[in-house]
Amino acid sequence: MIILKSRSRAILNYILSRDGYVTLDEVAEQIHISKRAVYYDLHEIIDWLKSKNISLLKVERQRGIFLSAEQKSLVLQHLGKSSNTAFYTFSQDERLAVLICKMLTLTEVWHADRLASLCNVSRNTVLSDLKAAKTALMEYKLKLTYGIKQGYVISGDIIRLRAVFLYYLAQIMPLAKRGILPYLQDEVVKKSLVSLTAIEHELDTEYVDGTLTQLAILIGMMMHNNDRVIIGFEREEIVNSKEFLLINQFFPELPNEEQVYLAIHLLGARVQFPKEITGEEKHNYADMSRIAMRMIHEFERLACVDFSEKDNLLQKIVIHLDSSFYRYRYGILEGTPVVAEIEKKYPELFVITQKVSESLAKAIGYPIPKSDISYLTLHFGAHLRTSGRKKCLIKILIVCQNGVATAQILSREIEELLPFIEVVDIISARELNGYSQPYDLIVSTVQLSANYQALTVNPILTVEDKQTILAHVFRMRKSVRKKDDAERIFDIVKQYVPEDMHYNVKRELGNYFNEKHSLFREVLEQGQQGLADLITPGRIQLIESMDDWREGISLAAAPLLEEELINDCYVNAMIECVENYGPYIFITPDVALAHAKPEGNVNGLSASMLLAHDGILFPDNKVARVIIVLALIDDEQHLGAMKDILDFFGDEHNTARLSNAVNEVVAYSLIAGMPTN
Repeated sequence: MIILKSRSRAILNYILSRDGYVTLDEVAEQIHISKRAVYYDLHEIIDWLKSKNISLLKVERQRGIFLSAEQKSLVLQHLGKSSNTAFYTFSQDERLAVLICKMLTLTEVWHADRLASLCNVSRNTVLSDLKAAKTALMEYKLKLTYGIKQGYVISGDIIRLRAVFLYYLAQIMPLAKRGILPYLQDEVVKKSLVSLTAIEHELDTEYVDGTLTQLAILIGMMMHNNDRVIIGFEREEIVNSKEFLLINQFFPELPNEEQVYLAIHLLGARVQFPKEITGEEKHNYADMSRIAMRMIHEFERLACVDFSEKDNLLQKIVIHLDSSFYRYRYGILEGTPVVAEIEKKYPELFVITQKVSESLAKAIGYPIPKSDISYLTLHFGAHLRTSGRKKCLIKILIVCQNGVATAQILSREIEELLPFIEVVDIISARELNGYSQPYDLIVSTVQLSANYQALTVNPILTVEDKQTILAHVFRMRKSVRKKDDAERIFDIVKQYVPEDMHYNVKRELGNYFNEKHSLFREVLEQGQQGLADLITPGRIQLIESMDDWREGISLAAAPLLEEELINDCYVNAMIECVENYGPYIFITPDVALAHAKPEGNVNGLSASMLLAHDGILFPDNKVARVIIVLALIDDEQHLGAMKDILDFFGDEHNTARLSNAVNEVVAYSLIAGMPTN
């Protein structure tokens, strides 16, 4: 009799939870094992299927693994209804979220051994996780304490406790949906979800996927304990809302304050918080301004950029933070389909913004949800400059209803498609009727009347949107050009080509410059270069130690200087930055990222690295075991490398492995082993 091992069960359970084909890479990522381990376990799964007389898995090299509905039904019958939890290996971040959510919903005493069993780890591992949880909770002004009689307890302001619960719950909702965590099996949660879905229907609205499920789990938490919220402001507007009346109808057993609390969540972005608030509810506008400026400086430091319109960016972030503060406090679940795409489409900007948002969370004492990090990403991204903008030929008018940040990022995306595009204005559909300024083309995120010839696109451009804009712009441009690119080049080269070959050469050039080939491919396939693309083994140096940090920066930059990618002025500028502003270039306690403004001293985007086993002493007693030199050419093209740097050196073990590398090739292999963009 063949018995599936726990890891094979985890793989099979994951395949069962998915529709269509599942790639091996996806399985490896979800189960937290190597691709080779997946291959090995698939053999065991196939043998198990044979023993149960179930037709075998369909495996295709390019598409992945597939189970039909009939196969899934038979597999489920044989697997039984046992929990998936015992067959899943949680990542460290998942364990942190699982532990915090569990401890916030406890109704009985739990000790370390029981928590270790919940996460399928050793007692030592869970004790280490609990230490990390205690540190994380302290940032939100919450306390994690332990006693023999009471076990582990998280205490603090009740609204803050719930905001933190919702923050970590969002991170593990995919595990709950797969049955790995038991939240959705709770009867109170099931009943609450039915009621919330009915409320959604009555409101004739559609909440973002997962919002109602998380609120149902929160209601389960509220029902199971006796802690009650106290709303610290006048709530007449909320009590008079349709949302509150429906909450009162479907959840009559909840106290009035709790009904108001839930109505706040259902109102989401539409809830208006009064200005005159006291106590825990109060915040200071001037404080928000200081926090926003700190965030801008931190973004500039981490992204190695310099915002030219800093005051404008500051104003936009302050307005955003001021309107969002109470949503942070209440942990309001907010998001749109646009927000869901931002992390995927702008991973470099998102990672840097996420790092910057840590200082915001620490300053205000509330977690910052991913949805809000996405909006902040748009604000930062829209204020980055690109170099080399050429004279414009096509003027585009944008009609957008999705807010200032989204409109700005859309504008930047359109302008970057081709150098001869300029966005002349951004207006709403209502303003279009009386608009009198000249433009060549309207690009709109909303459907306009037939009176206007406009291209309708998504707020975040898809590949199809880009193709549509490009095709239209090229048709327009051809009408104003005397000669296209192919003809111009042919005029130059024809004198060097035999006459009988002119026709073929001109035709091939025409094919090459065809809009569906070179330019389409260049625009649609362009991507950010990662750190491994900018550093070669020849640009990595290893030393034991060095006394002078100035010499350390100079030595780290030497390979780029030798390749003439930078000049001596750039090296001096990097050193002067540290002399003038201190060791701000440290992005972790062991890693210094040296850079300066290009100002004509950089000939190409590039990077080099110096690894010092025993470290190099900088001002303020900071010690760098790694010095990275980044040669910038503008505010954007290096962001892919910055994402890799923050991801890689965010793990202190990677820093140790790199600084202990035996040679340049080993060091480079560690860097090249990072996930690519």
